[in-house]
Amino acid sequence: MHSSFLRRSSNLLKNLTGRTMASQASSSGPRRIAVAQMRSTNDKQHNLDQVKSIVEKAKSQNASVVFFPECCDYVGSSREETLKLSEPLTGETVGEYRKLAKDSNVWLSLGGVHEAIPDDASKIYNTHLLVDNQGQIVAKYSKLHMFNVI
Repeated sequence: MHSSFLRRSSNLLKNLTGRTMASQASSSGPRRIAVAQMRSTNDKQHNLDQVKSIVEKAKSQNASVVFFPECCDYVGSSREETLKLSEPLTGETVGEYRKLAKDSNVWLSLGGVHEAIPDDASKIYNTHLLVDNQGQIVAKYSKLHMFNVI
């Protein structure tokens, strides 16, 4: 069941981005990707600085896409803090990631950011974003079945 989901997810990603990325790929050779691992904290700026450093390193090795883990924006120390730190996708944090993608000319797969729900301050979405190298959100997936935060 898990591998079936991964195949479907992989096909979805290919369908969503294949044409756009193909049109932006250079003819000089194969495309490179980077898969990042990081330790997020409740300090959004610290996490963004980690992401910037990883993107810089990936870019220096000719990566055109960098995949980040779930909660790359932050991990709250409590339910209250997690809710308090969440922002809409139009907020400053996602804006910084979009700017980074554009400035670095790389695509970013943000494995899960905490998206505030405008009508319900007691809940958030865990939203996966795909940001192109122009800083545009080209794909978004909000988890349907969320667990209770802390």
